[in-house]
Amino acid sequence: MPNMVLPLLGGFFTDKFGDRIMTVIFTLFVVLGQAVVCFGTQIESFETMILGRFIFGIGGESLNITLSTISIRWFEGDELSLSQSIFLSAARGCSIFNAFITPQLSMQYGLFSAQFFGLILCVVSMCFSFLLIYLDQKFGEREEQAETISVAKMVQNTRQLSRLFWVLTAITLCLYICVVTLNTFLSGIIVHDWLPASNSLEHNQEIAAKLMSILFIMSTLFLPIIGFMVDKVGYRILLLQLSTVLMVAAFLLMLSK
Repeated sequence: MPNMVLPLLGGFFTDKFGDRIMTVIFTLFVVLGQAVVCFGTQIESFETMILGRFIFGIGGESLNITLSTISIRWFEGDELSLSQSIFLSAARGCSIFNAFITPQLSMQYGLFSAQFFGLILCVVSMCFSFLLIYLDQKFGEREEQAETISVAKMVQNTRQLSRLFWVLTAITLCLYICVVTLNTFLSGIIVHDWLPASNSLEHNQEIAAKLMSILFIMSTLFLPIIGFMVDKVGYRILLLQLSTVLMVAAFLLMLSK
């Protein structure tokens, strides 16, 4: 839920205070949120786990904004698409890792162990974010002085955005509605409609997780290649149209099942 609204505030605070300090703050929110989830799992409090996920969400999506801002400062022109694709590829690779490892940890050692393993990874990520800020500050370009910006000015700047921006925003919005909704319900569809009912529920859930990871495997493998092609060849609008056609075809194939 917080991811629907808080990235807007994350962008506002990034413009106001700078991407470096906000990267640190958002990373701390991620670690704190996962720690609260672990605590809620330990005391078996569903409300505490929900609170932890809320705190996690404050930093999670907003952190992508600050990291993208830093990467844009380092990579420009014909390097930008490749750098962004590698960034997304790494994220999808972590999703694959999560789909395979987390269920195994949960089944063999319990839910708390799986959540605690996630907390360890969040702490490691926080350490790398500190290293990133150090390297960016030492070797990168000087961060521009954060501009004093008000909410009214932010709204005024939003009105000046081009029509192309709003078209791209609408495309992204529709894409995320489709993909996120699909990921939310696909596991249940696979377990109850596609897999044999004679199998145990745990076995079917494990198979469903592996099948759902195919999407992230394809993204991990092909995103850097596509990013390189976009930088070298161009045709961004044509590739955007092709990707939407492929998305529609994929959903039609699922409906045919």
